[in-house]
Amino acid sequence: MASFVGMAMKTQRRARGTGGGRVGVFVEVEPEAKRTLEQIVAATGAPQWAVVQALLEHVDLDESNRPTWWTGGPTQQEVLDISA
Repeated sequence: MASFVGMAMKTQRRARGTGGGRVGVFVEVEPEAKRTLEQIVAATGAPQWAVVQALLEHVDLDESNRPTWWTGGPTQQEVLDISA
């Protein structure tokens, strides 16, 4: 007889497009930042999206909409030299 001890309960997924108006965001981070996110997720039991959203909702911004802890100036994207 098969043993099911330790198997996760199957969760029901919402249908595509029913995320309540949320939008997807993809970012690449350093491995240490990913480990920190995973530690927060494990400690809180919240999904990754909820942790990231809470972090963004609780960041203090200055009058220029930069985080108050941001020490650098605005970053510029690299411009590719492509002739028309």
